[in-house]
Amino acid sequence: MLISAVLSIIFLSIICYFLPVRNGTKLSDQLASQGKTIQDLIGILNSPPPTGTPLAALADKLERFFALGPDVASMIFSRLLCALTASEYTIEETDSRVRVPLRLADPPGIVDYTVQFPWNSCKLATTLVLVLGAPVNDEILHKALKYQSRSLGGLPTPEMMQRMPSACLGLAFRRAKAAALREGKTTLMGVGLVDAHIFELSGRGRADEYFSFAHSFSIGVGPDGVRIWQAWGKHGYQLDAYIADGHARLRTWDEAEQFVRDFDKLVSIKGPWSTKCNELYKKLFLVDINQLCGPKRVERPVTPMFQPWVRIMTLENVTCGDISKFFWVLA
Repeated sequence: MLISAVLSIIFLSIICYFLPVRNGTKLSDQLASQGKTIQDLIGILNSPPPTGTPLAALADKLERFFALGPDVASMIFSRLLCALTASEYTIEETDSRVRVPLRLADPPGIVDYTVQFPWNSCKLATTLVLVLGAPVNDEILHKALKYQSRSLGGLPTPEMMQRMPSACLGLAFRRAKAAALREGKTTLMGVGLVDAHIFELSGRGRADEYFSFAHSFSIGVGPDGVRIWQAWGKHGYQLDAYIADGHARLRTWDEAEQFVRDFDKLVSIKGPWSTKCNELYKKLFLVDINQLCGPKRVERPVTPMFQPWVRIMTLENVTCGDISKFFWVLA
């Protein structure tokens, strides 16, 4: 873990120095432009969620995270990442909350946060949801942070895909639903849809010729129903917009089960990318790949062979205490 933390610090330092400098990217500037202070921000972040279920608490926490806009949210996440990877946080024994320093000063070089932490990144969106839902446990917190991170070594490899079978969302969902209805428990899952064929193309030096369909999203299952959170690249949508447009609403069991069935249908397809693949993909992720990719379109042709591989990170028995674990303090 120490080695991982050191490498993360080095990685962040390199980014800090080499990303382009932009005026007005300081946290203090962003807050001042909205007539807010650092104390206002801390008050928003530390406000307890309304009494209710873990899914409702998580939805509220995400809305508060984006309350001052996606740019400020990127700045907050950068500080959370630094604190977790460098172990600059403390877990208080009295209330089991995680004290996180909120530094007003930007890192050296004033990072372009919208480049480093863009909320149209499906990986970043999934990471945020998992980190917010993780329990007060060092190992699980770092696992949630690493799951969709290339720099932390969390993304799958060809060797991993050969060694491990593709996960089944339908099975994981049925278990989570049973836990919700029989035991009143809430489960949070980060789902990764991996493009296995792009790895083969990469081995032949041809990956840059194609656009990958790879995607990730998170799904929460509780006694009150189901919520789904996702973002989709520069031609799709940001997490905050997805939430604002009502797509992260509480879904009925029928709606959720249809989503899971459609996902399982999609990943059961093998062979050339087809109209059926595109229809299911668009229904699930709100993006029309066929309209994006190909000659005279905004993206390269989609990966020619559809070879999906799925992995799932599961957080069981998520509580409201888990959601409200972070307590920000001015540093």
